[in-house]
This record gives sequence, structure tokens and C-alpha cells, in this order.
Amino acid sequence: MGYRFSITSLFVFLLFNLFFIGCSRRTPNDLYVVKALKISLENSVAILERENEQALTTFQMKTQFPETREKAELLLPQMMGVKSITTSAINEIKKAQSDLIAEATSKDESEPFYYEDNLDAVKRLFIQKERAKFLFRKLKLYKTQLEAIDRSNKEYITHLLIDVPENEKQLENLDNFLEFFKYQPAISVDAFLESLKANILLNEKRMYFFISDKTTSHLNHNSTEILIGTNMRYFKSGDQLQITAGIAEFRYFSKSYMLVNGEKILPDERGRFIYDTKINKSPGNYQMPIEIGYVEADGNPQTLNKNIDYSVIK
Repeated sequence: MGYRFSITSLFVFLLFNLFFIGCSRRTPNDLYVVKALKISLENSVAILERENEQALTTFQMKTQFPETREKAELLLPQMMGVKSITTSAINEIKKAQSDLIAEATSKDESEPFYYEDNLDAVKRLFIQKERAKFLFRKLKLYKTQLEAIDRSNKEYITHLLIDVPENEKQLENLDNFLEFFKYQPAISVDAFLESLKANILLNEKRMYFFISDKTTSHLNHNSTEILIGTNMRYFKSGDQLQITAGIAEFRYFSKSYMLVNGEKILPDERGRFIYDTKINKSPGNYQMPIEIGYVEADGNPQTLNKNIDYSVIK
């Protein structure tokens, strides 16, 4: 999987390099810029959380509508799986942020102060206490679990997802990931963690749309074909030939079927029922009863019955 940067993470990446990796001295203005970026990321996270909650609620409503109920009920476990995986990863990052602030805050109970430029607090928490190692494993697990939501579409999902973190090399091995935390002040790491949350929520949003789209495929869609028929297949000299032609629109109804000779036929991808049988009857005229059943968009079942007339000759 290659690099797929989102706007927020690209800003984080550039600012971290500009202000904290390349500078031997950090000015108050540098910290102010990153603090402003973190606030922007927090706003993005809040928006994504609301949108994702609405997307999940909308999908759950699909289980109440007859035209989408069947597929929505089958896919709901996937949606809830995405929610569970996302929540677990987000909660771990929130805990890391909370612990970081506590670690970088003075121990003076009378006047506690959060030191945003504290490098030692980052090293203690993420390197010495191995929080970075734990977070690394959590992100690897997060990615694996999300890709496994729909194993039949794993390759597509892998392409769909944004790398978290987006610098793919940071997840190639633990050493690359740990290197980031060795030279960053608290506010920088806090903003980095916020960007992880934003991208995890963006992946959640993409997965919701991916799964939700499956409920609308092949539901009440139409396909068009040209039908041409004749009044007879065998003619004698002097017989009248009649050609009947038209444009037929096949509509794919929910739970539709055709019943012929006790055999239930389901529609193909174009909404057509196709039945083949070998005729082993004596010469004469016959009828074949056909039943077609389907469910209307309002949930009412419908049945159509028709007899097919045919003749067997010597």
C-alpha cells in the first residue's frame, strides 16, 4: 500500500518537520502554531464523530424498510464490527493523550502546569514505559481487524483505507515508530495522536459507505433488452408469419422468484428468470403453469400466475 495523505496529516507531517525536527531551539510561536493545528484537528474529529454516528443510525434504519431489510440485516454485523474496532483504537489513543498530559504536568498540586514543550515526559511515557510499543501493536491490530471485516473484499478495503499513521514506514517495524517519540515535545505528540484519531474516524466513514452501498445494489434496478418472437417456429407453404418485437424492461424486485414445475428459479443479474427443460411428451397441445412472486417496495407480497401454451409435433 502506498502513501495516501489526508490534508490534516500532511499539515501535521510538515509542521513537525519544520518546527521540531529541524530546529535546535523552539520558540513560543512554534508551540502556538502546533497548538492551533491541534485545535483544528479536534474540530475535525468532532465533525467526523457526528457524521459517523449519523451514518450508522441511517444504516440501522435500513433494517426497518422492506426494500433494504434483508441485506441490511445481513450487513449490520459488519457495520457494528467497524464501530467496535474504531472505538477500541480511539479509546486507546485518548488514554495515551490523557496519560501524556498527566506526565507533562507539574506535580505541584497547588499550581499544576502543563508543560507543552516537555520532551522528558514524552520519553518517560512512550519510550521508558513502552506506551509507544503498545500503541504500535494496537495500530497494527486495528488495521488487520478492519481489513478482515469483509474477507471477500480484503484487497479493495486495503486500498480504501488510509494508513494510520499515514507514513507507512512508521508501521514497517517498531524501531521506525519509536524514533518519532524520541525528539518530540508533548504538544507535538498530542497533535500527532489527534491526527491518528482523525484518520481512524475517516476510515470508519469510508467503511460505512462501502458496506452501506451493498444494500442498494441490485435492489429494484432495471435492465433493458430487445425481445423478438414469431407466432410459430415451424411453417408450411402458405402459412402466415407474424413477428412480434418490443423493448422489455426487467425490474429486479426484492425476494422475487419464478415457480415452474415445482422448481423455484431466482432472477439473474439482469432481473430475468430463465428456465430450461427437455420436452418428453407425445404430440399434442399443452400448458405449463408459471408463478412469479415478488415483494413490492411497500412490503406487500405479490403473485402473478400465467399459463404458457405450447404444442408438441411429430
